[in-house]
Amino acid sequence: MVGPERPLFVLFGSSIVELSYSNGGWGAILSDIYSRKAGIVLRGYCRWNSRRALQVLDKIFQKDAAIQPSLVIVYFGGNDSTGPHSSGLGPHVPLPEYIENMRKIGEHLKCLSKSIRLIFLSCPPVNEAKVQQGTRDGVHLSAEGSISGCGGNPQGPQRSRVDTFSSLEIPANGILRGLSL
Repeated sequence: MVGPERPLFVLFGSSIVELSYSNGGWGAILSDIYSRKAGIVLRGYCRWNSRRALQVLDKIFQKDAAIQPSLVIVYFGGNDSTGPHSSGLGPHVPLPEYIENMRKIGEHLKCLSKSIRLIFLSCPPVNEAKVQQGTRDGVHLSAEGSISGCGGNPQGPQRSRVDTFSSLEIPANGILRGLSL
């Protein structure tokens, strides 16, 4: 490593993470804010779901690595919630499996070090009526799916949660801050 050791932040998830450096996205903003303070590593994979993430989790986050992340930001759920394909293929993951996958991801990451911090991003509020008309089953995109998938019981030991889903609920007219969702 060149220079003094800095904390390592890892962004891990699907295309929301992969594209987070594009066009001044949230990954680019983090890199700007933490320049010269932390190293930020991008591990975002287009069309990935929580099932695929579990298959490579121990390769991306090795328990015996010399340097462990200080912070991991995790996002999966958008692809998991797509409607099931008739072939049985595709990124859909049923809600109970998604919740279990996210729990396993969290448990693996917590074992990397005693000081690691985790942030699980949830899906933003959506217009449920439009979601049901489309190809998504919507269950992962609901408040219940987001809370269950991203940590479950907020009263658990050493667990804090910011429920952005509920705090940004879409008004009846479907317009949130000028966006028609």
